[in-house]
Amino acid sequence: FHTPSGEAYGRVVVGDHRETLALRSAIGRDWLTRLFFLETRRGVSAAALQEATGTLSGMARFDGSERPVAVRLATHDHRLYVDLGDPQWRAIEIDAAHGWRVVTDSPVMFRRPHGLQPLAEPARGGTLADLHPFLNLAGEDDFALYISTLLGAYRPTGPYPIVVFAGEHGTAKSTAARVFRRLIDPNTAPLRSDPRDVRDVMIGATNGHVVTLDNVSRTPDWLSDCLCRLSTGGGFSTRTLYTDAEETLFDAMRPIVINGITAVPTRGDLLDRAVILTMPVLSDRARRAEREFWQTFTTAEPRILGAVLDAVLT
Repeated sequence: FHTPSGEAYGRVVVGDHRETLALRSAIGRDWLTRLFFLETRRGVSAAALQEATGTLSGMARFDGSERPVAVRLATHDHRLYVDLGDPQWRAIEIDAAHGWRVVTDSPVMFRRPHGLQPLAEPARGGTLADLHPFLNLAGEDDFALYISTLLGAYRPTGPYPIVVFAGEHGTAKSTAARVFRRLIDPNTAPLRSDPRDVRDVMIGATNGHVVTLDNVSRTPDWLSDCLCRLSTGGGFSTRTLYTDAEETLFDAMRPIVINGITAVPTRGDLLDRAVILTMPVLSDRARRAEREFWQTFTTAEPRILGAVLDAVLT
């Protein structure tokens, strides 16, 4: 099949489950190489692999059906599906009439970019209050804003607010951002440094559901404009490598999380989209060792995620 933008994909059987692979990606070529070896017990030549990939891509684009492909979450038939990211390619199905459950074969075509990590398997019996000890927020109002923006990030389409964690050094801004992302879109690089240009931002946005920028010291005009477009929807085009006339298009709308000592935006259009949470100074008694903190959070995480899913239903 192919996506609305014409990218060729295949839905393939791997072991006891099915996976969605971009045919021209490295993992798509690896799957074909493995399949050839299992059939013939010998390696495939580069020319044969290129010919097979090209043939399958042509079939997908001109003979296959058109289907959307999603990263981490999407809707289908009035249900929300969240990719668990586990080796079995399971997903969480969220149905307003029947609640949430883990399913083994999602109707949504999920793709898994490099760096995507599994969510904790959700468990029942937790409450949103269980998240409170893991956040250094100024009070209940800020906690309510944190929860509201997290639940808003579970919407499959925006517009989304830009969550800004601001405060002095050592106020657990990065920790709050990491917790936010772990509860919806875990990644091997959960926090990214200042992007160099719009292309960097858009590539990150197309390869994850949440964009997180860490230790931001300034928001130049180009970055402010880019984040505004990403929050409410917008595209970016650039010339495709090794071509003269073809364009590569990036189009995304994503939840955005920023933290930094001086990360508070100043431009009006960015401020209109921002939810700013100023972190209070942590006392020495309140500080915890990094390892101890994440061990405790990992234990509580399944119940916290289950409580978040319960709240998404309401």
